[in-house]
Amino acid sequence: MSKYYSNANVTSVTMFLLKFIFYSIYSLGVVIFSYYVSLSYLYTYHKDWFYNDIKNNSVYDYIIGEFFYPSNAPI
Repeated sequence: MSKYYSNANVTSVTMFLLKFIFYSIYSLGVVIFSYYVSLSYLYTYHKDWFYNDIKNNSVYDYIIGEFFYPSNAPI
């Protein structure tokens, strides 16, 4: 068996596998983190729409009122 496999080849294969496993875990962590940042941004951006009640909201009424019925429109 030592005729076909030297100690150097076993070490290089082992190092290659260790590097590949580390790279795979690191890449998976980067992908998961990027999805986390993306979902966190979406949650933060749309939090007002998810948890605010639009009824009796003066800012919403002002924005919608000015968009559909502008106060400086010529009559």
